[in-house]
Amino acid sequence: DLESYLRGDPIVASPIGTAERLGRWGRRHPAAATLALAAAIAPFLVAAAALFIVSALRNEVLKGNAFAAHGIASAVLLQYERLGEQVSACAASPRVIELLASPGPPTAEPATAAALVPFGAGELFDSISVFDREGVLQFRWPPGRSKGRQFAWRDYFLGAQRLAELRRRSAYVARPYLSEADDRFKFTLSAPVFDGAGEWLGVVSGSVRADSTLARLELPNDDRRTVAVVAARDRSRREAEDGAPFPDEHMVLVHDTLRPGDAVAIDSARLREVAAVITRARAAEPNQFRLPPAGPIAEEHHRDPIPGFEGQWLAGLAPVGLTG
Repeated sequence: DLESYLRGDPIVASPIGTAERLGRWGRRHPAAATLALAAAIAPFLVAAAALFIVSALRNEVLKGNAFAAHGIASAVLLQYERLGEQVSACAASPRVIELLASPGPPTAEPATAAALVPFGAGELFDSISVFDREGVLQFRWPPGRSKGRQFAWRDYFLGAQRLAELRRRSAYVARPYLSEADDRFKFTLSAPVFDGAGEWLGVVSGSVRADSTLARLELPNDDRRTVAVVAARDRSRREAEDGAPFPDEHMVLVHDTLRPGDAVAIDSARLREVAAVITRARAAEPNQFRLPPAGPIAEEHHRDPIPGFEGQWLAGLAPVGLTG
């Protein structure tokens, strides 16, 4: 190679690379090399450990949220059952049956409204309404101007009508609807009314303003979680008149920052997935108060539509029985 160099010809030898130099240096200074290697890989080890811990914590939070959602959903279902019992009792009341069955001009409004007070009107329910077989409002508490209007297109009437066709004297949990009276969303339960001979006479419905008092959604000593109630809404009168089907639109009806009766639309593939399971289960068995086939579900990338809560959340979803 020296002769080739002197002649100006290419040489065979080449300089050693950085890795070889580091290897030779490490063999000459083993203690220092060990410390240097440890210092170099320490950040990667710390990062890997941090990722592992974060992943484990996320999984624990997701499990905790799903467990909490299941507990709250069970509490809401029990509350619905209690309200359903009152609506069914109202539908079986001899006075209500008499008022629906009696021909001729109706009794004075205050007298008919008073017949609904023993079943939670003004206490459990914001309003209780009684409809004939055509869906025409006959009387309600509190007395209002809607008497004589037709509501056969509402989900609460159609649901109770289906129960009547099945000869069931139970309550139906309807899609929440936007009230024409006060422009607020309401949770509603209904039940068919039968006379002594088993003839279907009409429907009783009880409505509650959509807020956290119905669901009792407080999580004691836990300010890290936000609780919400979501459901598919009922049609509006205009949509029903246009022949539109029930909307495939879910609404957040109860949330920490929502005013009672307000709602915000939400788009979630997981919600639609749970709703499809509930729909199939209800097709086989109309009892909404039994446990659903879908248990609590953890959703790692939930997007909250409420202003101030934007971004991704770790969410737990749990169906409230088969109520939707």
